[in-house]
Amino acid sequence: ASKRLNAGSLKNEGIELTLGGRPLSYRNFSWDIDVNFSKNKNIVEDLPAEITQYNLASAYNGIQIRARNGEQIGLWGTGFERDPDGNIVINQNNGLRRVVTDQRFGNIYPDWTMGINNSFTYRGLTLGFLIDIRQGGVMYSGTVGALRTTGLASETAINRDKIIIDPGVIFDQAANKYIPNTVPVQSMQDFWGQFGNNTVSEGAVFDASYIKLREVVLSYALPSSIFRNQRFIKG
Repeated sequence: ASKRLNAGSLKNEGIELTLGGRPLSYRNFSWDIDVNFSKNKNIVEDLPAEITQYNLASAYNGIQIRARNGEQIGLWGTGFERDPDGNIVINQNNGLRRVVTDQRFGNIYPDWTMGINNSFTYRGLTLGFLIDIRQGGVMYSGTVGALRTTGLASETAINRDKIIIDPGVIFDQAANKYIPNTVPVQSMQDFWGQFGNNTVSEGAVFDASYIKLREVVLSYALPSSIFRNQRFIKG
């Protein structure tokens, strides 16, 4: 009924560059900088013909991390339906967004990463800080989905007591084309509930890019003259 295969491979191609130097040195002041840049692309290869895709991980709400032949490892789940121009399609019955399954949201790994470490020294005092940069990739936040579903996220308080029209398009059968949406959302609770972690995965999927101040270090080197005439007792 089943069998186990040690099949498939992952091909990684990329570069890593490191550059360091001292852009400024004047009397007792100096500035040192080190930059590290890396870029990697992974491609899934050699999955057996009977295995079109392999689920590496999944969650209870349908979000999945999948490996497919010829593609990078990606994040999949339930998403919002879009027209050929990329506009979100609205359900004409209730004003909520139409939902489709089996959508790919993007790669789980970044396009590139970079670290920039700066160090400023004046006499014995040194100030250093590390900036960490990630560009590309997507992530899913179950916390955001749960907060939106229960109405505890700050954005759910906006227009809570009003009827709104969600920007998007609806399909006009008479004209046989998509037109701007005019159907209002009857319940903001239903609207944000659709972004929850039990309904539509895409509502809690975000760009994983960031720029972070990873580390700050302030240090002082005591002058050696303080210890020059000291006597140390051997234990």
